[in-house]
Amino acid sequence: DDGSNGDDPTPEDNTATDQDTLGQAAKTLVDSNQPFTVSPNVAVGEILTYQVTLNIAPGSVSNLQLADVLDRGLAFVGCDSITGSVPELSAAPNSFDQICANPTIVTEPAGSTNPADPGRKMTLAFGTVTNSGTTQAVLTVRYKVVVLDTAENKRGVSLKNQAQWTWTGGSIDLTTPPVTIVEPELMVVKTASPDVALPGSAVTFTLTVSHTAASNSDAFNVLLTDLLPPEVTYIPGTLVSVSGQTPTTLDDRYPPSIKIGWDVFRNNG
Repeated sequence: DDGSNGDDPTPEDNTATDQDTLGQAAKTLVDSNQPFTVSPNVAVGEILTYQVTLNIAPGSVSNLQLADVLDRGLAFVGCDSITGSVPELSAAPNSFDQICANPTIVTEPAGSTNPADPGRKMTLAFGTVTNSGTTQAVLTVRYKVVVLDTAENKRGVSLKNQAQWTWTGGSIDLTTPPVTIVEPELMVVKTASPDVALPGSAVTFTLTVSHTAASNSDAFNVLLTDLLPPEVTYIPGTLVSVSGQTPTTLDDRYPPSIKIGWDVFRNNG
């Protein structure tokens, strides 16, 4: 209507239809490389795998793009795979494999000097995606992120990410439930027997290592070092593990420094 005839006297009888080529989308946390944490708990250094899907009806979608921004404390490792549920789903000018091999990973926000910000934003540019079949297809993207060893990542901190599909004509926002940082916390109690000794007599020192009540993760690569003061002399061969979790390392080769190590110190009570 060019408007030359005035207002429509019966607007209630107007109808229109619109068919979208993009449908339901989802984002999930599907995998982790650390079996000792239970989702949604994660540990520093853990690698997480996210999966994003998008339903595409028959037809073409122009300028399709996936952008994901991670909370500070997470960083992208890279794209694992981009696949279509049917062979009729394709992208141009680049293939799904080429798109996955060349993600754009940048600092967020741009120009930040915080060491936790590089690698927080990833963009995948699909160009034109076409479903040449007759049924709805599913586009699936998998990528990995790492939990950083940064000052911000403390026990109990929740981390999430915000992804968005965009294309010519619209967008869809995606979120996942947050993950929560778990960390070990250890304590050492040191006693001497006897606690009063004459020069030349032997004193037995006992070190008891344990997780605190607040600890909520196993500890890895634990190293306990005891630097003896000059007033005492180590008696060779007397460093022993008495009970509990057996150390991986008992090292008394270089006194006055005594070292005890565990590859894994379990938080098992």
